[in-house]
Amino acid sequence: MKSSALSLLVLLFLATRGSADPAPSTTYENNAFIDVAKKIRMYWSHDDVTITMELHAQTVGYVAVGFTPSGRMEGADIIIGWVKAGKAILQDRHATGHTKPLMDPKQDVELLMGKEEDGFTILKFKRKLNTCDQQHDLAIRNGSMKMIWAMFPSDPKDEDSIIYHHTQRGQRNIQLLGVVKKAIPLPANFLWYEFRNQNYTVPSDDTTYSCNVFRMPKVNKKHHLFKFEPIIKKGNKGLVHHIIIFACGPTPAPINDTFEGKQFLCYDKNPSAIPWFHYACFHSIITWAVGGEPFSFPEHVGFSMGTEFDPDFLIMETHYNNEERISGQVDDSGIRIHYTPILRKHDADVLTFGKMIDQNHIIPPKADSFKSFGICYEKCLNDAVEESYENQLNVFAAMVHTHFLGVGIKVGQIRDGIEQPPIAGDKYYDFDYQTIMTLPEERAIKKNDVIATECTYKSTGRENVTYGGFPATQEMCFGFIYYWPRVNLTTCIDRTSDISIRSFAGIEEISSDGLITKPLQYLNKTVTDVINGIDWSNDKTRDAFQKVETFGYRSPGCSYRSGYEYLNELFKFASPTKYYVEPKTECSSAGRLEAEMLISLFVAMMAVFK
Repeated sequence: MKSSALSLLVLLFLATRGSADPAPSTTYENNAFIDVAKKIRMYWSHDDVTITMELHAQTVGYVAVGFTPSGRMEGADIIIGWVKAGKAILQDRHATGHTKPLMDPKQDVELLMGKEEDGFTILKFKRKLNTCDQQHDLAIRNGSMKMIWAMFPSDPKDEDSIIYHHTQRGQRNIQLLGVVKKAIPLPANFLWYEFRNQNYTVPSDDTTYSCNVFRMPKVNKKHHLFKFEPIIKKGNKGLVHHIIIFACGPTPAPINDTFEGKQFLCYDKNPSAIPWFHYACFHSIITWAVGGEPFSFPEHVGFSMGTEFDPDFLIMETHYNNEERISGQVDDSGIRIHYTPILRKHDADVLTFGKMIDQNHIIPPKADSFKSFGICYEKCLNDAVEESYENQLNVFAAMVHTHFLGVGIKVGQIRDGIEQPPIAGDKYYDFDYQTIMTLPEERAIKKNDVIATECTYKSTGRENVTYGGFPATQEMCFGFIYYWPRVNLTTCIDRTSDISIRSFAGIEEISSDGLITKPLQYLNKTVTDVINGIDWSNDKTRDAFQKVETFGYRSPGCSYRSGYEYLNELFKFASPTKYYVEPKTECSSAGRLEAEMLISLFVAMMAVFK
């Protein structure tokens, strides 16, 4: 579906108009609704020290937002405010449980403005990113943060009589730092196109990966794609988990117009049912997952369209997470792209780092913390860097991805044996909030750098081994890196080698049909049978396998526009000689300064009394 800029602007205006939310008091870098019903919009901007926020809540009572480490009220750092008789009141509180939040002894929130307007309570305030009140406040940090919210239709009787909010509450993950959504002016003659599922009836299986073939919009000269956004059917937000668009290549790809519009299961249990051309479409160029928002490229880069080196056909993969196995659900969700003939300076692309999706990705059960690694093979990366006219790859954004067990993920970088700050990541990863993170500053990947994707899993609730796989109950470990200039390499991943896993499990010989021949105790069993039979409740066993995953032999795999290359080589992860340590906050030095001032004051007072 293709149309012009004007018609799209009309559609966007009507779609976003909603209730007459008053305009913010100033221009902010970011804004987002923090509730599903879109009754609380939050605007915010920040510098290196302070964050300024403005809440617009559709109520004439109180509104509260909080930062919480767990998603629950207990331990939350809460800001609550209201406007009564023309006077704005704002309080810094903390919660010790599901009871009325307690007032902080030290108020670290400064009210800048408060009013009621057209049925909205509007509160503008600021606070330090790190207040150093470690007992009552949470530091606002990079990565996603869990926020809770509540509101009530009437004001408290007095400043300490906070009325219980009942069901008017909720939570969401949000990234407050590093996602600066600057208002980039849209070109006057931009075009847009939609790739959408055509009223697809979702099977009642718990997991479905549906694929559709699309032709790229035809253009008569080079264009740049500069923005994409999700189109999720109303009512299907819990069903549509992620959408990835893969480019088919090389151009001309082994696919033609006769395949346009074809729908099939991407990963059918019967491999012969998967169309042969699917294996020529493996380069992910657009990624969206639940919680993600529209993404605009920086003004100096864009995806190239319309040249002999660009894809003519795409496959859109939609992952449906139908946990309740409901039948008869129909979906027409998809992705809208924006593109323009006004070219930008550089061609951008996506490079995928991480771990192969297969049975060699093993996560033991009952682990409070288990780390999996995906290491980009040095030869593949060095060839890509040498191909770049910049002699480096410049990263400007990234998205990370695991499934249910993932609690943390980072795309690490090691240079000359020294671990650098992570290129991207989320220390508090949440499956229900995955978005493309714009880097505060571009990061350079250079020759001989080691790129290590590290995924941390918590499997204490699992009784059995979790393997790498496509369903959300299995696992993945990926970092999608947005960079420029475009090179031939599209994927740089690895797997824990067969030899390392078999050695750990005590498997000596295996036949060509995958059955164990030695030792006799495992005769005619598969490797998976043996792995599943291990007593993983033993801490020492889990620790031993963690060493295999971290330091064992690895098998690399690299994908290019021209095809996939499985390298028949083994290598080991070279751990850094010096690990990166996050800079300490100023709290400790501030505390020392305060103590030194008190001591100086005490000494001065003693001198006076002498």
